[in-house]
Amino acid sequence: MTRYETLLVLHVASAFTFVGAYTMVTALLIACLRVDTRERALALLRLARPSDALAWVGATGTLVFGLWLVFDSDFYDLVDGWVIGALLLWLVAEEAIRREDLLFKKGRQVVRAGGPAELSEVLHSRHAVALHVVAGAALLGILILMIYKPGVG
Repeated sequence: MTRYETLLVLHVASAFTFVGAYTMVTALLIACLRVDTRERALALLRLARPSDALAWVGATGTLVFGLWLVFDSDFYDLVDGWVIGALLLWLVAEEAIRREDLLFKKGRQVVRAGGPAELSEVLHSRHAVALHVVAGAALLGILILMIYKPGVG
């Protein structure tokens, strides 16, 4: 296997890890909308931790191996429009996921200490859902750019 092929496999594996972790968080968000007890809420919020770690591993691997591919390949250049677009969308996705992670951390604290009103407020946060939708749209945009590479002859 050539170095290009190895980097491509690592880049795609990282992307699968990133999207898989995002999918797990999506399932947790949907499940949180239906939770009404502190114990169940804490259990679901604890499940978010491994997906957060996987998301960071996948995001970092995607960026590192993607940039390595760009610099190592004669086919792509850092100033290609699709590369710049993917990097910008990656930043948007990462920031949205980072802020969503902060809400999950706050949620764990509130659920541990709070009563039913605080529980409902945290688990039914429209802010978390909005951040999740933004991150999902950015990830979808990245996937489209990676697949079609507009502008590459």
